Amino acid sequence: RNILLNTDYHNTSRVGHSVKDPAQPGSLDSLSDDPQSAFLFHECSVSVVAQEILSLCRKTLDDASDHDAATTIDTLPPSLYRASREVLDLFRAIIPTRYGKEIASIPRFAAVLHNDCAYLAHEASFLGAEYKEKFNKLASSMDESSRMKMLTEVCTFVDLVPPFRDLASKSMGSMIEMQKVQLYELVSSKLTTSFTKALSSNESVSEWDDAETALK
Repeated sequence: RNILLNTDYHNTSRVGHSVKDPAQPGSLDSLSDDPQSAFLFHECSVSVVAQEILSLCRKTLDDASDHDAATTIDTLPPSLYRASREVLDLFRAIIPTRYGKEIASIPRFAAVLHNDCAYLAHEASFLGAEYKEKFNKLASSMDESSRMKMLTEVCTFVDLVPPFRDLASKSMGSMIEMQKVQLYELVSSKLTTSFTKALSSNESVSEWDDAETALK
């Protein structure tokens, strides 16, 4: 919570991979496309807050999969697993609320939130599989009736992907619609003013009168 409330949301840094556009399907160039690129997060700027939240989530999961801690207190790994999920939920709950006004009115804020949500959704897609393997190894070294067996079955973050993607779409979509309205109002007011001036001007009539007088 301290990260979300006290870290400056303006600060961003580049993450992800520089991925080139795929070649035309069926062409010879498509044979050289990297098949793994579909699973890479494309390079963009995300907030330092989102990166620290993800680091905290991973640190919590690392602690949950620690053998010494798990063998000492068998309820610790499930508790830490739930805490790691709640860290991501707190991001979705606090950031849009704390910076709601800025996200709704400043394009940069909306873009950063969009990128943050896309970034966390991408990471959530793989977190479950990554740590499920660690929990499996830990469970195999413990008592068969331990809570670790159940944790290996329920360990997933995939259900967090749709909410993050939905928040990303809403934040950017609302900003785009607002920009469209502002652009339309700006252009339409200019066009209306120019058209009104053109209709009220007698410049063309004067020019024709001068030309007619000269011919006479």
